[in-house]
Order: sequence, then C-alpha cells, then structure tokens
Amino acid sequence: MGVRICIIKFVALGDVLRTTPLLHALKEKYSQCHITWVTDTDAIEILSRNPMIDRLFSYSPDIALRFQVEGFDILINLEKAIEACLLASLTKAKEKYGFDISPFGTICPINDFADYAFRLGISDDLKFRKNEKTYQEIIFEAVGLKYNGEPYIINLNEDDLAYADSLLLEKGIKKGDLKIGLNTGSGLVFATKRWTIEGFAGLSDTLSEKLGAKVMLFGGPEEEVRNKEILDLTEIKPVNMGTKHSLTHFAAIVSRCDLLVTGDTLALHFAIGLGVTTVAIFTSTCAQELDLYGRGIKIVADVGCAPCYKGSCEDMKCASSISASDVFDACVGLLNKSSMFKAQEPVD
Repeated sequence: MGVRICIIKFVALGDVLRTTPLLHALKEKYSQCHITWVTDTDAIEILSRNPMIDRLFSYSPDIALRFQVEGFDILINLEKAIEACLLASLTKAKEKYGFDISPFGTICPINDFADYAFRLGISDDLKFRKNEKTYQEIIFEAVGLKYNGEPYIINLNEDDLAYADSLLLEKGIKKGDLKIGLNTGSGLVFATKRWTIEGFAGLSDTLSEKLGAKVMLFGGPEEEVRNKEILDLTEIKPVNMGTKHSLTHFAAIVSRCDLLVTGDTLALHFAIGLGVTTVAIFTSTCAQELDLYGRGIKIVADVGCAPCYKGSCEDMKCASSISASDVFDACVGLLNKSSMFKAQEPVD
C-alpha cells in the first residue's frame, strides 16, 4: 500500500468536489500510496468514480472504531464539523493535518498549517474582506502543500453522457445549436446565493433573440416551481430540462453546454470540473475563493452588505444589483473568446 492516507471531507458536495485537486498533489508527493476518503452519503455517487481514491466510506460511528484499530500514516481532516473532528481526533495516525477537537471540546487547528483556514471560519473580516486565496490554495496550505492549479476530478461514464445526449435530442436541441444553460437556484440552505427570477427570464429572452441560443433551464427539485415562474415570464420559451436527474446525469447535461450561467452552487463546480465555460454570479458568498481555471467570468454584487453567507434575506439587494444586461455582456465576451466562435464574426 505504501503511505496510507485518510481524507475526511463531508459537505457540501461542491466543497467535496473542489477538494479532489488535492489528490493529484498527494499522488505526486507519495508515488506509492493508498488513499481512503470518508464522506457524506450524498457524495458517494460522485467520489466512487474517482480513480485516485482507493477506499471510500460513508461516515458512521463504526468508522471511528475501525480507524482506532487500523491507523494511517497521514490523516487529513478538512471538515470543521463536530463529527468529523471527533473522528480525526480518535483516528490513529503518525501525522495529522486540518482540524480536530481540543481538550475543551472545541474545534481547533491540528497544527500551524491549518491556522489560516481555521481563522477564516471565525473572522468575517478575514473571510469577507481580506482573504484573496482560493479554496484550493487554502486547503493545500492546510496540509503543507503548494497549489499549482491542479484540476478537479469528475469522471462521467458512457451511460451518463448517453443520457444527456438523449435528453437534449428529446428536447429538440441539436448538436450544432449554441447551448446555454441557466442554473437558476441554489437549494434551500443558502437561498441567498440565487440571482433573481426576473434576471434569469430577461437574460433568457436576450440570449434567444440576439444569439439564437438554445437556452436550457437547470435546477434541482427545489427549483421546480422557480423554473416554471421563469418560463411564465419569458417571451421566447427556454427548454426546461427537468429537476429530478441523478448527480452524474445532471453533471453530464452540464457538460454538454457551450456556456453555463449559474450562482455559487453545485452546477458551478460541475462546470469547473468538466471544463465548461461559465458566467458565475456571486451574491452572498465570496467570489475570491472560487478558481474558474481561466474559463469563466465572475459577476460580483457590489453592495455594502455582501458577502454575508446568510441563509435568507428579505430584500436581497445583492441579487437585484446585478442586471440581465451585465450578465448578457459577460456571456458575449466569453463566447467571442471561445473556439466555436473564432471563425465567425463577433456577436453583439
């Protein structure tokens, strides 16, 4: 097995995906190693496709008992949750990085490497205003490694891609169409990550009218009503792609987009990992922590109260401060740079 490494990273799924670049660096540093990953049940479907993970466990109390017997050479806990930190504290390992539990029962950094990542979680001033590091830079630093732009690892199989292609064909979307996806929601926990319904509707009409694009509405089950409202507001109806796909099927549909417009949510991480050109809209969260790998544009709300990371808000000034014309201009700018438009006249 070589060097036995255990990674603990549960949620959210987007954060789990943007932790996968760390695997490249670990495999490079330890040419012969065996990597175990402990995660949340929701992440199993995606991580089970990852060839750099040798064993994958869904967290349960039994895992803590197992790891006290088994032991590792290196333990990396990047989850600041009580269950994860307790597991890190109880697990036998020669070296530990990230976070565990102090003798006072509080979450704490294991060593100096993780101090900056720890302080980001307790200081709004540092996280919202001073930090300029991406999430990847922060977690690599927390384990004593240097981030060199290592990519996400998301593997889709032929069945996933066939599902996406079949759905597009069913919806009347052809291979040569300009396919632009609008991921309209952010789930229920962080509803403040969403752009406005009116903004998405106005953008959809403009993309259809001026670019002749096939606009597709994306989202999860929580966005079913929201997407119907957007459809009702549009003059040129976008294609509703449905809201009940599996994770890998949803990722495959995202992979077929020429451009994706989305907030800071799971679809953004799928797009980043799959190399899809992206316009990322940031309302209540920190844009600087996202690495778009040179394939996108960030549109950040310019209001004094953002970012805030609130779960809900009555006025949502951050979202309403971003206009459909701002997002459309960003889309045009990216499309004019993309390979599919290099042989054509720039779009207006």
